Amino acid sequence: MKGLTTWENPLSKRFSNLARLIGTTLVLTLLLSGCGRTAGPGPEPIEPASSFADGPPRSNLSFNGETQTGGIGSFCWKRGCADMAGIPVPNDSLTVPAGRQLAFEFSGSEPLTEVHAAARPLRGRLIDGAGMRLLQSAEGETVLPATPSGNQTGITAELEPGEYSVTVSIRIAGGDALYGFHVVIR
Repeated sequence: MKGLTTWENPLSKRFSNLARLIGTTLVLTLLLSGCGRTAGPGPEPIEPASSFADGPPRSNLSFNGETQTGGIGSFCWKRGCADMAGIPVPNDSLTVPAGRQLAFEFSGSEPLTEVHAAARPLRGRLIDGAGMRLLQSAEGETVLPATPSGNQTGITAELEPGEYSVTVSIRIAGGDALYGFHVVIR
């Protein structure tokens, strides 16, 4: 009797068709099982924050009667989180003499549990639009002294003259956020 190889075996064609049928059935079952959702116990999925209404409130930085509304960077807030590629800052800068105190005002109703402020010198503008810019910072972050009092924080501009991105990171019981401001120190 002459030996049969796999490709000559009449049963191999039948097993090949059976394997295709099982594979196709498995793929269709997996695809169709994702189409329906049965109601039952368990947590509702958290929707990502998709607008500023879902995210942190706007906040301001002021000096000598001039006020600047900050850009909102990355945050985790009550309903979800959002990551920014950079920190948006206003087109117009707030001009401040070196060593003077700026006033950061958080417009949310919850009390601040943490506040941190820092500055980086600016080296160029990346994106311009809608009254905000994503500004590229040079290396070298300077931590700025911050003295919180309720929803206001005094931030001392202990910086050399130049153009800076000042970031204020805040935390409340329901989340955290990063705000960006455009400051010129003279």
